[in-house]
Amino acid sequence: MFCLLDFAGSGKSTVSKHMDREWNSDQKLMARFFFSRDSAEMMSIERFCPIVANAFASRDHNFKEVMKEFQSQENYNLLSFEEQFKGLIVDPLKALNRPAILIIDALDECDNAHGHRDELLNIISTQLSSIPHLRVFVTGRPERDIKQWATTTTGVHCTNFLRLEGNHDDVERYIKERLSDLPSSLQAKVSRVVENAEGVFIWARIACDLLCKTVDKQALLNSLGKEVTLDYLYTIALEQSIPKDGYSRRAAVMVLGMILSVRRPLSIAELVQLSPNPDAVEAVVTSLGSILLYKDREDPIRLIHATLREFLASATNAGPWFVQLGLGHYNLAAGCIDILIGVTREEPGQGSNTMDDTFKRVIDYSWESWGDHCGDSNRKLGLNKRVTDFIDVGYEYLLDDSIRAISDRFVPVVSLCRVNMSPYITHALLHRSLQWVCSCTLDL
Repeated sequence: MFCLLDFAGSGKSTVSKHMDREWNSDQKLMARFFFSRDSAEMMSIERFCPIVANAFASRDHNFKEVMKEFQSQENYNLLSFEEQFKGLIVDPLKALNRPAILIIDALDECDNAHGHRDELLNIISTQLSSIPHLRVFVTGRPERDIKQWATTTTGVHCTNFLRLEGNHDDVERYIKERLSDLPSSLQAKVSRVVENAEGVFIWARIACDLLCKTVDKQALLNSLGKEVTLDYLYTIALEQSIPKDGYSRRAAVMVLGMILSVRRPLSIAELVQLSPNPDAVEAVVTSLGSILLYKDREDPIRLIHATLREFLASATNAGPWFVQLGLGHYNLAAGCIDILIGVTREEPGQGSNTMDDTFKRVIDYSWESWGDHCGDSNRKLGLNKRVTDFIDVGYEYLLDDSIRAISDRFVPVVSLCRVNMSPYITHALLHRSLQWVCSCTLDL
């Protein structure tokens, strides 16, 4: 096992993606799992085994057959993580007896609040010896628990970029190439930018994006010629991209709050449907191209780096750009419930054929997520009227005739009832939901 542990923005995920492409082009049997704080699902280990197993299965039919045999067990997905890891990954690989590669990217973004990361590391350590043909490539920040595991576990080689390269030539080449079109009078200051990047690729990328975009390149070069942090660059990106009037800044913070609070990344087109200020979404996102990543209106929006989330969520660091995640959840909860109320009020058979794919995805997201967003909102009382309206309009309208659909749709109700909503909401939700589940079950 090879662990590349280095600080935020050093380019670990870039290396991981590059190796993924290289090994794929060489037809290697491989799988990659990318942990991300952008999505609740991708922060946990819940989907780790299925995603990794499906990636291996897509490259080897024999792996797929062994995996399907394990999946034929009733309720196999309810087994423990260790049992799923063995049945979906270890046993099929042992049966194949051929070389395989597993990439685990951004391990530090795996949530450890409930010991998930510890469980993953422990199982990898104990199971790896039973799969001699498997090679594992891990990237992440050198968090204390990860570094201790990597340096004390037998068979794990741990390193960083400085040990591998001995210098920061790659970042230097990147900066000089990106800034090669600067006027000759400013080229002398580029070396100070290279020096202050200190090998941090994400710092270099944002700095170059800002320099290419700004009108006053000399003033920004003077700033970047000093020791500046990523937080400083994020501030400059926001100040440079968003008009200084209060309305624009409040709109930007509102949109960023929704982007940081989504359960999985959504596109501009999807956020427009859920936002209390739809016109602001595209304007804000397109203005922040130096720190938000997306291809077009339908592509999920991602943060340029995990440190951007940490910056925006800190009142001390972000200052006027501070994002209250609870308010982001409130806006998303309100949007989700409004979407579902609108759907239930349509005449039977009306609208379903005219819905575009984007709106269908928004409905799916709303149904999956409304309960979680309500629970994480910092304005729960402000949602009471919407939730009771949702109950009255016909929550059961969204239940179809399959037991799986009924159970899936009951999850947000249970989730919502666990948090501190009003007693009336809790009682109404449970009472109506149990009525509908019982009636739907009897009709089957």
